[in-house]
Amino acid sequence: MDANMVLALGLGMRPPWRLVGQRLDTGKQPHELHLDVCAERGSLFPCPACGKACKAHDFAEVTWRHLNFFQHHCYITAKVPRTDCPEHGVLRISVPWAREGSQVRRAEARHSKLPKALRWAILKRADGRLTEAQAAALAELEASDLFTAIAWRIKEKLRWVRQAQSVQAARWRITNFLRHASEILDPDPILDPIRKALATVETHSKRILQRWTSSHSNARLEGLNGLFQAARARARGYRNVTTFATMIYMIAAPLGDLFQST
Repeated sequence: MDANMVLALGLGMRPPWRLVGQRLDTGKQPHELHLDVCAERGSLFPCPACGKACKAHDFAEVTWRHLNFFQHHCYITAKVPRTDCPEHGVLRISVPWAREGSQVRRAEARHSKLPKALRWAILKRADGRLTEAQAAALAELEASDLFTAIAWRIKEKLRWVRQAQSVQAARWRITNFLRHASEILDPDPILDPIRKALATVETHSKRILQRWTSSHSNARLEGLNGLFQAARARARGYRNVTTFATMIYMIAAPLGDLFQST
């Protein structure tokens, strides 16, 4: 399984989509992972209305800010088609790596004027590395009564939960975060994605709290990945996945400690 296959699985990608390129920009902090995705030439796509397989009418290039891969910010670029359905006409399809109807900002931008440079600014921390234009955009947003401002304030409040120093503090912060977010939410349907996200946090709050007690971290996962790459380098590649997994266990398992205990 090569790197493209691993990344494709992480994106939930399925035919006709495939990952055709990847680039890690280490000149920025945090590092940025850029992924290029395309569909197989001549592919048919399901009509968004009826699901019938249709030919592509045209394509438009779109870039998404995806969830981080390890500590790297991830951006996906793909040419997304519109299907030409005999019954429903020309419609833009959805893609498997993007949630339908996501980031409130996009919906509000259709009928309200938003501050310039806001698109990328709201993806960063309020106290992070912002350009002058992004800092000005966030300041203008904070002073507004836009729905995007409500969503942004809730996102920033969630970061406050993550900064807790203990599981007890985190439990208290999650409770207060959910209460505060519910109080400032407007009933307008445009904020339904935020309501859905809050419901997810509440449903999985016990699992979220495991972050403060689990020994797993990005640093540990990066260390394990180093072992995997070392096993692959020693084998100069591999043909059998089972053999490769066995090599990893042999390298990573504390066999010395086991022998000393016998």
